[in-house]
Amino acid sequence: MSQIFKSAINYSIGNYSSKLIAILIFPIVVTYLGLENTGKFDLVISTVGILRTLFSLHIGDAMYRWFQCKNIQDQQISFSNGLVITLIMLFTVNIIYVCLYVFFPYPIELLTISFFILISQIILSVLLQLIRGEGRVTRYTLIGIIKSIVFTLFSLLVVIYTENKLHNIFLVLIGTNVVCIIVAVCGFNFQYYFKKSYISFSNTKKLIKYSIPLILNAFSWIGFFTANKYILFTNFGLNNNGVFAVAEKLSTGVFFKGMFYYYSLQDYSLSSSNFQKEKSFFIKIIKRTLFILLMVTIIIILGSWFFIPMFFPDLILSLKFLPWLAFANLFIALAGYMGIPYNYKKETISMSLTSFFGLIISLLLSLLLISHIGIYGICISILVGSIFVFIARLKYTLTFFNKNEI
Repeated sequence: MSQIFKSAINYSIGNYSSKLIAILIFPIVVTYLGLENTGKFDLVISTVGILRTLFSLHIGDAMYRWFQCKNIQDQQISFSNGLVITLIMLFTVNIIYVCLYVFFPYPIELLTISFFILISQIILSVLLQLIRGEGRVTRYTLIGIIKSIVFTLFSLLVVIYTENKLHNIFLVLIGTNVVCIIVAVCGFNFQYYFKKSYISFSNTKKLIKYSIPLILNAFSWIGFFTANKYILFTNFGLNNNGVFAVAEKLSTGVFFKGMFYYYSLQDYSLSSSNFQKEKSFFIKIIKRTLFILLMVTIIIILGSWFFIPMFFPDLILSLKFLPWLAFANLFIALAGYMGIPYNYKKETISMSLTSFFGLIISLLLSLLLISHIGIYGICISILVGSIFVFIARLKYTLTFFNKNEI
């Protein structure tokens, strides 16, 4: 347990704390950026998130899973084939960008800058999973800290002191990703892991077979918010997207702090010879996580109600929707932990279907409710969908551990 806690602390310093800092400075950024530009920024980042999921194929996750086997040959096979797949997908993104840039009759707003954000995020996501797979948690943590400091500092500077605020904050994001990529590449032994002789269709197929269902899972989770943002934008415009973005950003603090044990528990479970025997240990982690989630949810809701009106009165409207999204993030975090047994058994298709059906429920509810209760309808639908995913995965998790007792 102490090993899990120590690993969780390391992850939290670089991963969760950095995101918490971003949440804290977000109201300042919105104040200078304005609700309309905030809505536009949020839509672009959300759309890039979907595209990253599609064009990365989540190969980084597959490589991480193979690295956890601690077999050098498996690591070399996954790296060599994963690198080839990633390069092919990056080339595909470049071709699509050139076609859109050259042949599209009207210039697409923010196309070029979105392209560079996408490319940098694909590369960084793969590198981070490789670093995790190697067990270099300190380097992983360092990158999280650097990303937080660089983006926070320079995004504040550009929104306060420059004219073209929206464009410049996108440039800051690209620059931050590039810095993190350089740090990630330093110290990684590409020559050791890359073996040309291991590159084959059968090995590539194994990686893709594992990762493809993860695309559906990631699409579904991202879609909970992104697809609903497009429904909101279509019905009410960018200003309301900005209002929703503030509430969403504040509520994500629940998710990030609730994931305190997640990465360390995932590392532990995937390296375990028989994780199904560790039911009591898993329950202990979940109980601690639930306590953290409830405390953070209460603190974020009450803290926002107190500080936002005092320092950012223009953002008060967003507070109406914060409790719904905060509890949605609570269930999303718990559902993440319930996905660990699926990953252990490599049953990524079953896991992905739970989040996909949750997304369908959420979108149908949004379309039904938005014309009647507006943004409340979006928030309620996200909460209901996340509860469905949690319950579906909880049922599987109970079966997973109880099988060992039969």
